Amino acid sequence: MYLVAFLFALINSCTKSSDKDENAYVLFGNASGSQEVPQVGTQATASLDGTFNIDNHSLEYIVSWSGLSGNVTAINFHGPAGVGGTAEVLVKLPVNINSATGKASGSIVAGDLVTDDLLNGNIYYNISTLNYPNGEIRGQVIAMRE
Repeated sequence: MYLVAFLFALINSCTKSSDKDENAYVLFGNASGSQEVPQVGTQATASLDGTFNIDNHSLEYIVSWSGLSGNVTAINFHGPAGVGGTAEVLVKLPVNINSATGKASGSIVAGDLVTDDLLNGNIYYNISTLNYPNGEIRGQVIAMRE
């Protein structure tokens, strides 16, 4: 009887310990002017928090920023590029709040190529202003399995 209970406990301990979706990722990234290429002398900062589901390619995001030199004109995902690299715009995020401090949130569907680059750390986001149309601050997007 004890052997059966021991074997049952052993088998259950070797199976998945969580009901969380194995294809769900947490996204985050902090942005600053020093990460732009070339660097931008600004005190502005931003943070990105979100989730990504590899099954349906849905990406939910919240970007919060403060201290920009002017109103936000664009928030974009770029790739593929690692830290210090540059790349073309992959996705333009809708911006409904055009201020020097604020928050934008929403969801997008990422394509297969974006998915690979996202999971490999080769996507970054930047925030542009009138003073810095190519980006005042930038942050690499990090994806970690939940």
